[in-house]
Amino acid sequence: MINITGHTGLTGLLGSPVAHSVSPLMHNEAFRYLGLDYVYLCFDVTEETLPQAVEGLKACGIKGFNLTMPNKNKIVELLDELSPTAQLIGAVNTVRNDNGKLKGFNTDGYGFTHSARDAGCDVKGRTITVMGVGGAGMAICGQSALEGAKKIHVFYKSFKSMTIDFIYQRHISGCNKVSDKVTSQERTVQSLNNSCLVSHGKLKRIFIYEEKKTVLFSFHMALM
Repeated sequence: MINITGHTGLTGLLGSPVAHSVSPLMHNEAFRYLGLDYVYLCFDVTEETLPQAVEGLKACGIKGFNLTMPNKNKIVELLDELSPTAQLIGAVNTVRNDNGKLKGFNTDGYGFTHSARDAGCDVKGRTITVMGVGGAGMAICGQSALEGAKKIHVFYKSFKSMTIDFIYQRHISGCNKVSDKVTSQERTVQSLNNSCLVSHGKLKRIFIYEEKKTVLFSFHMALM
C-alpha cells in the first residue's frame, strides 16, 4: 500500500488514452522498493490540453513526468532544455522538473543500448541494423549514433519524411547510415550478416550476432 503524506512527491504520465497503462504499477512498486516518497499517477492529456496541463503541474511542484502518445513531439516546444538525444530526434518521453525548469529526455534509445551492453554488445564502433523507423526506431538510431556506432542500417516498410535522415543532417561524426526497404531481401540478408546487433523496435527485441552465436532478448524502454 502506498503511504501518501504531505511530503509525497508527485510524478505521472501524460497522454491519451492512458487508462490502460501499467506505468503506475511499475513506478509505484519501484518507489516502494527503493524507499522513495513518491507517487505516480496517470493524467489523460491531449495535445490541445498539454500546455495548460504542464503549467498546472509545474505550479503544483510535480517532480517529473513521462509522455506517451500523442504528446512526445508537442512537449518539446514547452520545455526549457533538452538532452542531446531528445534534441536530436525531436521527441521526449521523460521530463524532470528542476525548481521550475523543465528538462526533457528520451530514454527509449538509452534503454536499448543499455540492454545491449548488459548482453555483452557495445554499439561503439560497430555496425547495427534497425528494422523499422517508428518512434522507438528513431530513438535507437539517435542514441546509437551518439554513442559511437560506426554504421546503422535502417530497413523500413513505408519510409516517412523526417524519420532517419534528420539524424545525420546534424553532422554526427563517424556514423554512416544506409536505408532500404525490407522488400530488398538481398540487402537485408547482407546487412544482417555484417551487423553485430539487430533491433526490431516494434517487437522490442534485440538479436545479437557474435562469433556465430545468436542471442535474443527483450530490451526495456521507458514503459508508458
